[in-house]
Amino acid sequence: MKKFLFITLLVSLISCLFSACEDDDFTSDSSYKLTLSKDTLSFDTLYTNYLSATQRIMIYNDTKENIRINEIRLVSSYDCFQVNVNGRSGNSFQDVELKAHDSMYVFVQVKIKELGQNAPLSILGSLVFSYNGNTQNVILSTCGQDVHLLKGATITEDTHWTNDKPYLIYDSLSITENAKLTIDAGTKLYFYTNAYLVVHGKLEVLGDEHYPVLFRGHRTDYIYDDVKYDKIVGQWGGIIFAKESYDNKLSGAIIRSSEFGIEIEESEMKEDVYKLTLANSCIHNTKGSALNAINAKVYAYNTEFSNSLNACLMLQGGDYLFNHCTIVNCPRNSRFNNAVMLLNTKYYTDEPIIPLVKADFNNCIIYGTNQQEVKFGSSNEDKGNEENLNYHFNSCLIKYANTDNSFAANPRFTNVTWTAVEPLLLFKKIDHTNYEYDYSLSPISPAINKANEEILTLYPECKTDKKGTDRMLDALPDLGAYEYISEIKK
Repeated sequence: MKKFLFITLLVSLISCLFSACEDDDFTSDSSYKLTLSKDTLSFDTLYTNYLSATQRIMIYNDTKENIRINEIRLVSSYDCFQVNVNGRSGNSFQDVELKAHDSMYVFVQVKIKELGQNAPLSILGSLVFSYNGNTQNVILSTCGQDVHLLKGATITEDTHWTNDKPYLIYDSLSITENAKLTIDAGTKLYFYTNAYLVVHGKLEVLGDEHYPVLFRGHRTDYIYDDVKYDKIVGQWGGIIFAKESYDNKLSGAIIRSSEFGIEIEESEMKEDVYKLTLANSCIHNTKGSALNAINAKVYAYNTEFSNSLNACLMLQGGDYLFNHCTIVNCPRNSRFNNAVMLLNTKYYTDEPIIPLVKADFNNCIIYGTNQQEVKFGSSNEDKGNEENLNYHFNSCLIKYANTDNSFAANPRFTNVTWTAVEPLLLFKKIDHTNYEYDYSLSPISPAINKANEEILTLYPECKTDKKGTDRMLDALPDLGAYEYISEIKK
């Protein structure tokens, strides 16, 4: 009886062991292959000594057999890629098991050491998966860039920045009252979240149509699979001109994806000097206003103000001149307020009265998704009035409900084109899906050949458009910042 029991137990044990061996059996057949979610893993340009966001690769075993990966190996001539497999970090992983109809993650990050050079460096690597005589590869690619790193920096004397390498700004950048910062064409400034440029002294930007000066957030990776952080509003603070700052000049500047574009604090207007001159520039995709000014004197020409979740221009008293500007508000997300707000009070406070001494718009486009895109008077609907409110629109195209032609005899509007056509008929590209916008003119835009030629004589700086194109290539110049170039013109 005891012998029989022993034999029974022995048979049971062997049976269990055999079953376990069957469950853990791994095929050696090379015809059974893994599926990789990507064949290339790309990281955008990364600043040196900065750890990238994590990207992942999914490995799928869609076969009916268990597969043992003999080795997952990182191959790269540059030590910057960091790999994690099943919670383990390293450059080589042996005997990684993947059961039938199962999957697993491989995580990759990048941290590039100081390069010791100004030019970006392209870096390649590869993840090699070896099993059952098969070899599969995932290409790893990135680009490293040394930067000037500034943390809570203050400029206290006249300073000149060149375009040798980008500037990475933490905790804001301040220019003191008696200092001036000059920035060369082609320079890039990357700001961390909630970092601002605060100007108490002077700022001069020397960009041009070929080499603009870029102000943007620091993240170069993707918030979604196909959408970069740089296309999302609120990635950094914005530029603030303090009350004691005057005679600032920004030419060829691109300011984008910030909390706001430019804010100008309330200050005393000086008859003989502008608070800010903005030329051949673009302020795009802001959470607040592109330009928010209180009692300031500002001149802008050949400049685009676009896609603000608040007004593109929030002008609260002051003295303003806009020549050949494109002011258009067609953001992907919901917005509030008109594209242009001309107020004689502070926004939503209505006290005190701040006279709008002048707001002249010549050869401009003011457009968007609202039924009307210009608001006059107080921000409070109950206190709307035109007292202390002086404005004039000359040869402009405006989105406004003027079906009864009520502005026909109004001397504040001269040769204005009122239209409510779809924005895509005016502009070259509005692609909300891919966050791509091009507010140069479409071939059928009603803004073509509608500009007043006399403005080019009065303001010769406007004879070329934002991109440097001669506005007199044909009979008449076009409205807005961009001259339409047809094949015939080319």
